[in-house]
Amino acid sequence: MSETEDSTTEQFKVNEHVVCKRFTGLPRNFKGTIVKVYDHALLLKLNVKDFTARYQSTLDDLNDKVVIAKKLVVPTPVV
Repeated sequence: MSETEDSTTEQFKVNEHVVCKRFTGLPRNFKGTIVKVYDHALLLKLNVKDFTARYQSTLDDLNDKVVIAKKLVVPTPVV
């Protein structure tokens, strides 16, 4: 494994809040909380309060969770 892969893996931690780029059927820059970290992806619990009623059926289909590539995720800065 290369150094860049190691740093990417260590960059994300369970229960960390992140912002995600556009994902099929969901609006741009949605937020979520990391549930599980995989080699090249993350399982996120979506923050349903960030979505309008228009996306409710999509959220129901996804069970409020989504697996997304790490390259589409940006950690939220600690305030």
